[in-house]
Amino acid sequence: MAPEIMPMYSPLDLKSATVLITGGSSGIGQGLAAEFLQAGSTVIITGRRESALKDAQHKHPKLLTYVNDASKAEDREELSRWVVKHHPQVNVLVNNAGIQRRGPLSKEPEDWSIRQSEIAINIEAPVHLMQLLTPHFLQQKEAAFINISSGLAFIPCAFAPVYGGTKAFVHHFTMGSRFHYAKTNIRIVEIAPPAVKSNLAGGHDYGEECDEFCDHVFKRFAAGEAEIGMNMSENARLATRTDNEKAGKGMWDATCKDMPIGALLLGGSALFRTNGLTQFGARHLVSRVGGDPFSNMGEAEESMQLPIALWTRPSDDAVKMITDFLQP
Repeated sequence: MAPEIMPMYSPLDLKSATVLITGGSSGIGQGLAAEFLQAGSTVIITGRRESALKDAQHKHPKLLTYVNDASKAEDREELSRWVVKHHPQVNVLVNNAGIQRRGPLSKEPEDWSIRQSEIAINIEAPVHLMQLLTPHFLQQKEAAFINISSGLAFIPCAFAPVYGGTKAFVHHFTMGSRFHYAKTNIRIVEIAPPAVKSNLAGGHDYGEECDEFCDHVFKRFAAGEAEIGMNMSENARLATRTDNEKAGKGMWDATCKDMPIGALLLGGSALFRTNGLTQFGARHLVSRVGGDPFSNMGEAEESMQLPIALWTRPSDDAVKMITDFLQP
């Protein structure tokens, strides 16, 4: 493994912190919000859907909410103005909002907006918000920018290459920013999740338990660590490039072997455990037998769940197997 050279910061005063978390209505965002609340911080979460924010607030009544679309520059600018005006003590930003779209560029529809939104949320949003809030943060006694990357920032991700690329950007951007801000009052922290049970990519029930992950990384953040992973992502961030390339190839080979219709990578929560499919995805597949398997790829739903991406046309045997499984 490569040597760990990340600096240690002095612990942040969490009881007096005011924290802004993008994409905080569910998953890792909500989990980290709960950790900050428990530590005594004032916490504001943002998201596109007011209903989801209200659900999070119902679960954690002390949460403050603000409807905002992180993919839009004008929304990010308005968020910056609003939070500085109404919560002038804000001194922590968690750039958590992100989406993952699975599928190869060779089978993409011509509509660029599908990938553009992924890049805008995963790359433009954290950079822009850091730029907007830096002047205000420099006026605080202490402050922190926390960027959420991924274990896939280090391991090649064949099933979601754009997502992996955006998270690699976040990793390198965060490292470079850490040098830039080194002599200021602003801490620069990266949290790199492994697979976590969350609503990323439409939702899945494999990976680390979200609460356990958030508890683990929050304790390390509170202790002053600057780059934090867990299990797979912790190993990946410390591994050599050769090891990570081998891991990426192994992950892809296993994906193709385990899924009888090739790499069918879907959103959904109820896993078809014998081959990695979801019941939702299987129903969608069966309903479209005979049609163009790529025609609907990239249609983002309002919830921003992952659209279907078929990488190989299903065989008759695969369709029969899925159909038999779905029979009552």
